[in-house]
Amino acid sequence: AMSSSASGALMSTVDAGVRGRAAGWSQAGNVGAGSLFGGALIWLSDRVELPVVALAAAAIIFVPALAVLAVQETPLPRLALKPLCRDLFQDVWLVLSARRTWLGLVFFCSPAGTGALSNLISSVGTDHHASGDVVAFLTGVGGAVLMGVGSGLGGWICDRYHRKTCYAVFGLLGGIAATYLWL
Repeated sequence: AMSSSASGALMSTVDAGVRGRAAGWSQAGNVGAGSLFGGALIWLSDRVELPVVALAAAAIIFVPALAVLAVQETPLPRLALKPLCRDLFQDVWLVLSARRTWLGLVFFCSPAGTGALSNLISSVGTDHHASGDVVAFLTGVGGAVLMGVGSGLGGWICDRYHRKTCYAVFGLLGGIAATYLWL
């Protein structure tokens, strides 16, 4: 949730004419890399001991985070704690008292995130007689390519049509796909 909020805030600084494509590329990296490395861990778990898989998972999480060390930031002036806390609480109150915040929380808490279904696929592979390699490919490289292309295409579409309508249509398509998998 924290990274989604930060990404959403960053997207608000992007020119509105390319915001859909920027969000598409962001999602392509998010879900694409998540699938690719998730699939790699599934594949690896069939071949090596659990401590090695745990170290690989830690490396997958930690190593990309080192990119932040390359970010050059201008140091901010030191501020007194009392006014800083006062301003913080005022800002938090403004956000919490805004109608848009509560509307956003409704969307955030809704079950519209059918993408979470992909987190369950690896656990039901054996129920459908799929080998670990098949599950690793579908949730890994295969899923990464499909979701990356879909995210990029979705962003391109969102730049050309009404974004809220696109959100609803894509949510409906995701629901149809989930229903198909359920059946």
